[in-house]
Amino acid sequence: MISILFPLVLRPIDIDHFLLSASDGDLDRFAGKVPAACTLEAACLFACADLHWQKQQTALGISFATECASASPALFAMKRFFERGTNVAPAEIFSAPQLDFWIVRSRDNLSSLAWDQFADRFRRSLVQRQFSSTLASALSKAMAELADNVVEHSAAAGDRCRGLVAFHVEDHWLSLVVADVGRGVLATLRENPAHTSLKLSSEALEAAVMRGATSRRDGSLGTGFSTARKAIASLNGRLRFRSGDSALTLDGSNGVLDVRSATVPPLVGLQSCLRIALKGRTIPDLPMPLDSLS
Repeated sequence: MISILFPLVLRPIDIDHFLLSASDGDLDRFAGKVPAACTLEAACLFACADLHWQKQQTALGISFATECASASPALFAMKRFFERGTNVAPAEIFSAPQLDFWIVRSRDNLSSLAWDQFADRFRRSLVQRQFSSTLASALSKAMAELADNVVEHSAAAGDRCRGLVAFHVEDHWLSLVVADVGRGVLATLRENPAHTSLKLSSEALEAAVMRGATSRRDGSLGTGFSTARKAIASLNGRLRFRSGDSALTLDGSNGVLDVRSATVPPLVGLQSCLRIALKGRTIPDLPMPLDSLS
């Protein structure tokens, strides 16, 4: 049995280890070793993995997710939030929180006054933590486009989508996650006769993110990723998409947009994470603020 040594903060790569080990039936090696602190992206991926195991009826994974949630307040909060079917308004709807979440189950969740107030909290949080108002507005637009993609493409006809939007903001630093546990990019694009030749999740991600491919049959291009992609082109930012067994990362941290793909353990749906650090040359993995969890 291979010994696993975790860092002090749970990261997305650690969730990959969980998914891979679950498929091998070897999750026992993580018992008692999962740190209490975790990044927002890791927490969201964990919640998606939990629902992935439930869909696949993977008893080992379901049991492990319950054990992890009992040991980590951040994982417990995210698991409980994603399982919740409705949004609950915060006590202060006009606040500027470090951390906030939004459930997406239908178009109504993105066309309500409460959603507009969530977007306003996002903008205020950015401005209060040293982001310019212009950049805050652009990032809010990117968030809306990514969230709209959940409604447009994650659910089969007649089904409800299952997604979330979450942000964590610190001074000069942002992590924005939009995730769902729907059909995934490959299955969605293959509904369009123009994209039936796509065979791999990596091909589908590249087509959707870089070329605007969509399931719509009218020939129009999708815009769900364009604002987010532009936002990191001139910033110290990183945008990561994950669907099926593939991940696509757009990295602007070196001043030039670097695009790279990778094979990852399979996970249902599409998960997107945008991280930006306005100062410095690195983009640190900051833990979710536990005092903001409820």
